[in-house]
Amino acid sequence: MAKIQVVRIFKYTNKKKSVFIGFLLLIFVLSFFSFHKNKIIIWSWERNEDLTFLNRNVFVSYYAGSVILKNGRMSISERTQPLKLNSDTKVIPVVRIDNFDNAEDLTAQRIQSIGDFIIEMCNREQVVGCQIDFDAKTSEKPAYTSLISLVRDKLPKNIPLSITALVSWCDKYSWINDTKIDFAIPMFYRLGPDKNSIRNGYTGQTFMKSSKCANSIGISTDEPLPMRKYIGNRDIYVFNPNSWNEEGFERIIRAI
Repeated sequence: MAKIQVVRIFKYTNKKKSVFIGFLLLIFVLSFFSFHKNKIIIWSWERNEDLTFLNRNVFVSYYAGSVILKNGRMSISERTQPLKLNSDTKVIPVVRIDNFDNAEDLTAQRIQSIGDFIIEMCNREQVVGCQIDFDAKTSEKPAYTSLISLVRDKLPKNIPLSITALVSWCDKYSWINDTKIDFAIPMFYRLGPDKNSIRNGYTGQTFMKSSKCANSIGISTDEPLPMRKYIGNRDIYVFNPNSWNEEGFERIIRAI
């Protein structure tokens, strides 16, 4: 079972320095959100996380569980690490899918089981979205298209369905254009051999022209930010390879 602790917490201290620093951080964060109209969402992966320092305007897209297909078997598991949140934090569950077998192993029956699990994870309190994270070889794209359709049809209309996406999936003529996702989050990190070309703008005219990728972007705290034109006027999802804390969060907000 996912260990998600929702708490009502206010941090008090009798040390004037701590109070002053906390006050400055609050002013800084509130100032940022008064100028940045789009949402900031942090990814919280499978590890022990205490996110009670977050402002209520920051959403949390958390690892809710995984599906693994390997050696002819499929295993489904929920989050095992504790996640501590404030009571007013809005959340987006993420289900990770790894297929180490062939595309044929993503059978209709398994797609149904995976879809049911995703719906279960996204049918919880404070949920404002539902997200699927997967890698897809060309041969697997029809199966994932079917899975997306199944989940979208069963989700409440007011819960948007998103996927994490390679930037190559955001081409004008991408396969994701024909899926039922509400939007995709192009991940501008771990870019592979084309990273220098992408970061320097040496891309084709159809790069990042998919309408599904127009409103969000994914960045990482341990890599350079993408070109400013990809950050402006988008919801920003932030990945951190390490555990989150106030200092790390303030640093990435300042960089954005």
